[in-house]
Parts: sequence; structure tokens; C-alpha cells
Amino acid sequence: MTKLLPLWVGARGIEFDWKYMQMSFDANIALIHHIATATLVWLWSRHDLQRSFLPVLGTFMALSCFKPLIIE
Repeated sequence: MTKLLPLWVGARGIEFDWKYMQMSFDANIALIHHIATATLVWLWSRHDLQRSFLPVLGTFMALSCFKPLIIE
């Protein structure tokens, strides 16, 4: 939501700037990341999940938590 207002106001102007397109892509990637993290937490909390999947889920959850650090 923090990127909606600048995108709505700036992208509707007369002059087009690519920073608004990049801002919208960044917002979509962040949304997908949050949905994936929520899905990983949901899978981790399931009791009927096979034990062989827990290390894979733990690895993905750790990567998800440290994503900003890894990207920088």
C-alpha cells in the first residue's frame, strides 16, 4: 500500500517515467514473497506433513527470512 499512492499519482501524469514501472514490479515481488512466507509458515504448522519435508521447509523459511540480506 505504501507504493500505491506514488504509482497512482505519478504514473497518471503527462510524462512517463520508468521508476513507476520498477516500483510496481518491486511491489508485486514483495507481495509474492509475503504470500510465499505465509504459505511456508502454514506448511510448517501442519501436523500431517511428512517428517522428510521439514528440513526443506526450514531451509526455505531461513532463506525467506534472510532475503534482504542475501540480495544486498
